[in-house]
Order: sequence, then C-alpha cells, then structure tokens
Amino acid sequence: MIRNTPMSVEEFALRPLAANRQQFEDIAAMIRRRQLLTAPSSYMVLDSLPTGGSPTDPRTQIATLAYYYLVGNPDSTFLMFYGGDDPNSSWREHWSPAAAYNGSWDLEVAKKQALSARALADLDRWIADHLRVAAAA
Repeated sequence: MIRNTPMSVEEFALRPLAANRQQFEDIAAMIRRRQLLTAPSSYMVLDSLPTGGSPTDPRTQIATLAYYYLVGNPDSTFLMFYGGDDPNSSWREHWSPAAAYNGSWDLEVAKKQALSARALADLDRWIADHLRVAAAA
C-alpha cells in the first residue's frame, strides 16, 4: 500500500519519554524501510505521544523534537506534535516554539524560545546518561 500512496501517517510513532532502546530502534528501522519503498521517498507524517510527560512541558517537547531529528528524513518526513493525543485541545498542546527555530542552537536561543535553562540542563543530563548506556552496550 505504501508504494501506491504518496504519503502515510504513523500515529503515535514517536514516544520519546516512554520508548526503550529496542522500541526506538524498531521505529527507526520501520521508518527507514518504508522510506526505501519508493524513489523518491513518499511523504511520511510521524505523530508523537507525550506519555511520561506533558505536551506543554519544554522537556517533553525537546525530547520529541530530538527523537524526530534522529529518525526523520528532512526531505520527506514531517513531525506532528501529539496529534492523536487529545485532538480537541488547544493548539499550544500540539506545538513547540523550538520547532520554529532554524539555525544554530545555544542557550540564548533557548531563552528566546521560552525554554528554561533547567530544561536544557535536564536534557543535557538525559543525553549524557543515554550516551553512557549506549556506549556500555
């Protein structure tokens, strides 16, 4: 079906605060496999789910964006922030100011995007912890 359709939607594909390493690798492999079915790759919308966090928490938003950057294809995939999670809720629960930024990332940019320094510190610790786990595996 993917070969005959110019796009697909993967509801709840990205679960950055709830997925373990194997689930992450399974999603990454599924996305890659489906992207290789057509040349050029068909468009794919990757929906996310904020399980373990809140849609308005900057840490959840940054984790979702980071997950997408790891598995997405900038030419053919799109991120949907929590589309199937409470679809009748306010737009602010389905968007992250960080997604609108297109350039280098530093603490000043984060402040301008209304993200707290604490959220970035938490993200740095989370990344460092997961890099250590991945290196040990």
